Amino acid sequence: MGKNIRDIREMIDKVKNFKPFINENVGSIIKSGVDFVYDKYPELSNIGTPEQYTQYLDSIFPSSVDKNIWYHGTNVNPNQIKMLRASKSGTYGYGIYLQSKQGKYYTGTFGENTIAVVVDVDKPFNFDKYGKQVIDGLKEKYKNMGGLGDNTMIALQNYIRTEGYDSIIATIGGDDKYLLLIGSVKKMFEPNHHILGTEQDVKMFSEFVKNKYI
Repeated sequence: MGKNIRDIREMIDKVKNFKPFINENVGSIIKSGVDFVYDKYPELSNIGTPEQYTQYLDSIFPSSVDKNIWYHGTNVNPNQIKMLRASKSGTYGYGIYLQSKQGKYYTGTFGENTIAVVVDVDKPFNFDKYGKQVIDGLKEKYKNMGGLGDNTMIALQNYIRTEGYDSIIATIGGDDKYLLLIGSVKKMFEPNHHILGTEQDVKMFSEFVKNKYI
């Protein structure tokens, strides 16, 4: 009888020890876009699984309200880029333009190379929902001072920054969206994006796996 009880207890202990492995690996969700990064940088598979990379990505900017992978089209060699540069002109003004989709008809229209990133944003401004309303209000405000002219987006960005927004999200067409990083007054000197697949990214992922799984 005593032996049977000990056997049962040992079996329960084994099950308890096995549960974390199931939860952290088999049952994990792979973030959309991780497959693209793994295809582009196969050396990542020598470090850890796509599930582990997903967990790692969420740890880079833990307080960010956006956990998606975004894309940036460029003709510059991705291996030569440490940080993306802001565009001086664009549909929504100055900032770093990212897209929710990658491929020939998406990021491919801006360059032959596609860079994947995760971002640190606190408060994105929904242009589809509030853009027209805010712009109409700004036009009314400045109509007796010569109007906004070509400075509409400058005025919009200046206004929404004072309201605490650090980015703009807007539909390009269909289900493809722009995320424009315009910067935050609170985090002026902190990076607002992290490029995936770089030497730094590989090193950080390796450290993450080593500290969490080894």
